[in-house]
Amino acid sequence: MHTHFRIFVEDLSGSKMLDILMKKLIPTEGYTFSIHYYKGCGSLPKSMISATQIRTQTLLNNIPRLIRGFLNSDPNLKDYMEVFVVVTDCDNKECDKFKREIMSTIKDSVGMPVENCIVCLAIEEMEAWLLGDFNAIKQAYPNANKKEYDSYVQDSICGTWEKLFKVINEKEFKRSRNTSYNNTVGIRKSEWAENITPYIDIDANKSPSFKYYVKKIRGYCCT
Repeated sequence: MHTHFRIFVEDLSGSKMLDILMKKLIPTEGYTFSIHYYKGCGSLPKSMISATQIRTQTLLNNIPRLIRGFLNSDPNLKDYMEVFVVVTDCDNKECDKFKREIMSTIKDSVGMPVENCIVCLAIEEMEAWLLGDFNAIKQAYPNANKKEYDSYVQDSICGTWEKLFKVINEKEFKRSRNTSYNNTVGIRKSEWAENITPYIDIDANKSPSFKYYVKKIRGYCCT
């Protein structure tokens, strides 16, 4: 049976990273994927009524409505297996509890078997997955600072994207009158994802949350 991974991620840089990673992870025949990205993590709806009404552009607010919509609107779903994958930053949340809350919200609002849904948290941020492979960083950015990298503890709560910025050893962000600082950071994160991810060695990456994602995706692939 054909398997399709429908991936939900909270921002553009994450979608670019996952697009490259999935092409490395899944077989070329019998498996496909699509990525849906949003403008921030947001928060889980407090009730199922609100879950049907939300129209924000953030990830978690929309998850119950989106998954339910895909399940109800796809006439061909019986012909293949749809796997829903939710990928978001853990930030400073208690990760196991946060993951259970997401899974519980999806199950209660959609009635979908839990085994067809994967929740993966990047700890602290998705840049942690890039920091899991210094060789990949070095290939993308030859001036990368190894000493700065060696001071990083994998998947630690430390201001992850700022740490990656220091490791890459780039010059300070340039601010323009027409671009806010936050937008500049978002643009730079997308560049890092596009430049570093192609060099990532899937099996050598040191990030525990990255390894969890790889294990979960491969669990659905007959290789």
